[in-house]
Amino acid sequence: MRTTFRPAAYLRPGSVEEAVRILTEEPERCRLIAGGTDLLVQKPAEAEILVDVAGLGLGKIALTDGHLRVGAAVTVAELERAEPVLRHPCLTILAEAAGMLGTPGVRNRATIGGNLCNGSPAADLAVAALALGADVEITGPHGVRRMPLTDFFRDVNLTALESGEMVSVVEVPVEPLDPTTAARAAGAFFKLRRHQSSVDIATVNVATVLYLDGGVITDARVALGAVAEVPFVSEAAAAALAGHEPLDEVLRAAGAAAAAETRPISDIRASAEYRREMTAVLVRRALEEAVRRCRA
Repeated sequence: MRTTFRPAAYLRPGSVEEAVRILTEEPERCRLIAGGTDLLVQKPAEAEILVDVAGLGLGKIALTDGHLRVGAAVTVAELERAEPVLRHPCLTILAEAAGMLGTPGVRNRATIGGNLCNGSPAADLAVAALALGADVEITGPHGVRRMPLTDFFRDVNLTALESGEMVSVVEVPVEPLDPTTAARAAGAFFKLRRHQSSVDIATVNVATVLYLDGGVITDARVALGAVAEVPFVSEAAAAALAGHEPLDEVLRAAGAAAAAETRPISDIRASAEYRREMTAVLVRRALEEAVRRCRA
């Protein structure tokens, strides 16, 4: 790892459009910076120009027209305590994931855009956002385009961003909940770390969102991190849950189905076999917690 990092220029554009123009003119030399908690650790040699996007109006959280819109420069700490997030039984997994990311100092600087765009397979906010069916709004030289988050991650530390593009907003669909009906929904986020300390990245992380109606699971999403090249949604786990009562054997089957879809590696944090086994355990526990919250 490099011990010095001395970019030749530090720019503070006045708008998203200006930031995109700079990125387009110098795509190889430019790197975006907001919190800098990944960039200043990695110190990439090719980053000669830092483009600060923290002051471009991308630090807002709004709940409008059935969607939660989170600006890319919203910090992890802001997301952790955001009222629209904490009030909804499914959106709370964003706050839970935020609260388990790094130290308080990191959370006060790191942003949701940075956490996603770094492309880490273990990114906590990515796993929670995947379980919520999030999209990303991408601004580039050809305008704005939207993309499901499921299509955004391409490989380890590689995303679908093209030259001159930046993520501007993360958008999550929000299901209206009617307390007068039998339908219920809730989510849960679980994270396993090597020492269960707040400074370690995930060995395995799991987010679930569950919909119950009349005691039967009508829909479910299970997202997994740190067990493949990219964080992803387990289609097999969702299929194992849909149309069933949330009995112990059903939740265990969903955990086993999710584990079967993983492609983990062995590294300093855990073996591939341990990650696969813990995926089944964490998925079951997260589903159990989501069911408990639905019934609370």
